[in-house]
Amino acid sequence: MNQMMMTSWYLLLICSSFLRRIMLSCQVERLDVQFRSFEYEIQKLHDVAKERHDLFVGKVTKMKESMDQKMDELKSELDNEVEKMEHNYTLLHNKVDVVATAITKLVEFNTDYSTKLEEKLEKDSQVFEKIEEFLSSIKETILKVDLSNQSSVSQ
Repeated sequence: MNQMMMTSWYLLLICSSFLRRIMLSCQVERLDVQFRSFEYEIQKLHDVAKERHDLFVGKVTKMKESMDQKMDELKSELDNEVEKMEHNYTLLHNKVDVVATAITKLVEFNTDYSTKLEEKLEKDSQVFEKIEEFLSSIKETILKVDLSNQSSVSQ
């Protein structure tokens, strides 16, 4: 019986080892199937991520092109406005030059006129003084001459 028991144990060990190998083999196959399934899912996720990345890059590229175009338009408009402002500045500067020249000429004329007017007033004043002197001398002469004596002589 001992031998039978040993044989049974031995058989049991062999069966158990065999069953373990079968179970391990089944587990390996199941793990291999799961790995392939996960690998497929990972590949699908990779493809989706790549597709989304490509779409994102495309949208960013379009947006960049649109922004570049809008920036060029804005720059062009700003350049035009600056050019208009410079032109208006030039026109305004020319008008200010004309006004400044006119004011300068008016000041020169006024200064010249004032000087001439003062000279004329001095000359007129001298003339009036001479007229006053002349009138005073006539008056003195008239007063010196006695009209009553002359009226008898003329009679």
